[in-house]
Amino acid sequence: MKLYLSNIDDVARGMIGIPHKHLGRDPKVGLDCLGMAKEFYRRLGLPVREVVEGEDSYLAAMELVSDNRDSFQRVQNYYAGGVLLLKMGGTFVPNHLGIVLDNTFMLDIEDRIGIHKIRLSIKSSLVHLAYKHKDIEILDPSYREVRPAYI
Repeated sequence: MKLYLSNIDDVARGMIGIPHKHLGRDPKVGLDCLGMAKEFYRRLGLPVREVVEGEDSYLAAMELVSDNRDSFQRVQNYYAGGVLLLKMGGTFVPNHLGIVLDNTFMLDIEDRIGIHKIRLSIKSSLVHLAYKHKDIEILDPSYREVRPAYI
């Protein structure tokens, strides 16, 4: 799917303000980080397969990319429309994810804030792995993927 950064930003802006809900999958009620990612890709027209989840699946972020490995490719740089797996709260495994929007921002969700845009630099130290969505090609001629060291 060929997209401009403005297409990605339009989808993100339409999701800002959706409340956080633990294990949430309905944007009318609330989403968690996995629900946010699934809704983001659904709105882009790139649905992801269902992920088998436990009651408190700390591995849900990792399961998104492993259960959909035909759609995601592990990369060193950050790509718009890609997924960042983060280690939040001092855990040893990724337990949160965000969506890269461009060279500066990511889409994130937090308990009291809900879905919001946040600077990549704020959470860059928490990033464990980065994945590019194989079906997204950015058409903006000036766009370049972000090297984590330069955030």
